[in-house]
Amino acid sequence: MIKFYLILGICTMTIISAKPITCPNYTQNYPYTDEQIINYLNELKKEYFSHEPEFVQTKIKLKDYRNKAYYLATKPNLVGNLFRKKKRSKKNKTTYIINRSIYFKYCGPGPLAMKAILLHELKHLYDYYLWNKGKTILFGLKYLLSKKFHMAYEKRTDCFSLKANPEFQKGLAQYRKWVVEMIRLNAKNPLKKIKAKNTIYYSEAELKDPHFNCKE
Repeated sequence: MIKFYLILGICTMTIISAKPITCPNYTQNYPYTDEQIINYLNELKKEYFSHEPEFVQTKIKLKDYRNKAYYLATKPNLVGNLFRKKKRSKKNKTTYIINRSIYFKYCGPGPLAMKAILLHELKHLYDYYLWNKGKTILFGLKYLLSKKFHMAYEKRTDCFSLKANPEFQKGLAQYRKWVVEMIRLNAKNPLKKIKAKNTIYYSEAELKDPHFNCKE
């Protein structure tokens, strides 16, 4: 009986604490299934990483991510890098993780925006694919401890997407608009989080500037 009341109490607290997701009006027609996102990722790998066939064959898994300021986050495979042979085998397919916000299931950005940001995330995975464990750990420390390094790396990754397909400049601008709106509608201290986003990544305003120049 004690267990029953304990479980009931936890479930009640979870229901009370869970807040509904507020979607911007213009994104309500773009819910994404995991299958759609994986299909986009596979298409982008084939189109933009065809020079590295083994990376194209790598598997990607999506995991739920409930951060209200970050909606996509990659995860390096440290174990895979530790035991990876110098010469890769096509039979040895590494699995990478992308933490995907549950918000995409309800109101994601438009298809062009989604493809642009997924290519950005794939570039992160490609970096992890090329690095060994030592370099990956060193990168992680610099990424966490140096805001300047963090900002330079993310903007350089933005530039990869923009140079791969000029249309993705419009797509990234749309995505950054969507992120700002989602933060404003759902996150605590939204102004602080929006300012941080617009500092670390190219902002919607920068990407829409006709004189925009991607600095790597």
